[in-house]
Amino acid sequence: MGVSMALLRAATPIETITEFGLVGTWSPDCAVPVGTPGASRVTYEPSENGLATSTSIFSGPIPLPDAQSGPSYREVTSVFHIDAATALSDRQIKLVGQITIVNGQAGPTSDVAPREMTIEKANGQIRVLDNRLAGATAIAVEDGVVRATGKPTPFLKRCETVDASPRSSN
Repeated sequence: MGVSMALLRAATPIETITEFGLVGTWSPDCAVPVGTPGASRVTYEPSENGLATSTSIFSGPIPLPDAQSGPSYREVTSVFHIDAATALSDRQIKLVGQITIVNGQAGPTSDVAPREMTIEKANGQIRVLDNRLAGATAIAVEDGVVRATGKPTPFLKRCETVDASPRSSN
């Protein structure tokens, strides 16, 4: 009996995130338009060579080092290139990659190590359970809690409208 070559080939990141149900645009509140303070979107989509990207847009108070009058409201866009995706269970997926673009510029040089992110899916929603540099040297989210604020990560719903995509505003 021969073994099919398809069975020997590892799934690409886009195949894995598609099978998991992650492809699309997600938000805590899809009715809040991008650009409105507090609005956020994350879009998982295919990129070149079977890889995938996650593009995040957040419009909110961003503390700036030279801000005299408190936080400034501005939009921050980041692109995470997903180099590997592994379904840990039917409820969790682990993504490995790098943040390559922030606000149209090359990603932060401090983030050159691969970043590992675990996403949980429950009741048709998703949320980040873990987000750290490989080797656990810099942990942004652990056990579903944002380290900087101590608050739980929000659950995101899939947005069905075309204007919910971060790509549509470009």
